[in-house]
Amino acid sequence: MNSEALDCRRIHNRLMVRNVVKVFLADGTTLRAWTDDLSPGGACLLTEHSIEDERFQAQIFLAGVETQVFECQVVRKGRAVQETFNNLDDIERYVYGVRFLSVSQLAVE
Repeated sequence: MNSEALDCRRIHNRLMVRNVVKVFLADGTTLRAWTDDLSPGGACLLTEHSIEDERFQAQIFLAGVETQVFECQVVRKGRAVQETFNNLDDIERYVYGVRFLSVSQLAVE
């Protein structure tokens, strides 16, 4: 992670919110993801799919706000295990820290 990304993380407060996200990859693939946290400078995204692209678009659905499309740059990658109630069906998720490069109110088609 570069120092510019660290500076951005320190400037903005993070909100621990779970919102639905559509991820649009360069090859035309669309993936479903969720926010784990969100700030004006970026987000932590969870998904069931590996993302190889270093940049992609993400449409984040926020209640009461016009849908926003963000140009994202991956600054951190990892994995996390989501524990289930009975601990028998724990689910592994991919975790991506992304920095917002730009934002548009135009819907991605």
